[in-house]
Amino acid sequence: MRQYKTILGLLRNPEHWTRGVSARTKRHGKECEVSEGSAFCLLGASKRVYGQDELKENKADNRIKDAINRLYPQIVVEDAGDIANFNDNRYISHADVLRVLKLAGV
Repeated sequence: MRQYKTILGLLRNPEHWTRGVSARTKRHGKECEVSEGSAFCLLGASKRVYGQDELKENKADNRIKDAINRLYPQIVVEDAGDIANFNDNRYISHADVLRVLKLAGV
């Protein structure tokens, strides 16, 4: 998989988004390390894109958290676990994730 400059660029294609785990393989859809994945949750995508720079990754995660809180005030997001819960929520769609990423600018 090519290197993406933004999380939005990575997850724009619905085939690159997943729930329940940080990353999955394309071939069998099994859980894997983000470095080997082809589909990612919000946090896994953040790690894939910004994982070489912890400061950038933390900044991106904070911007995602703030965007979720602004767009979905009924869902309280305070930390990375809450971002994962948002991503995995069965009422949240791929379009919702993209909406968050567009507002977050990551």
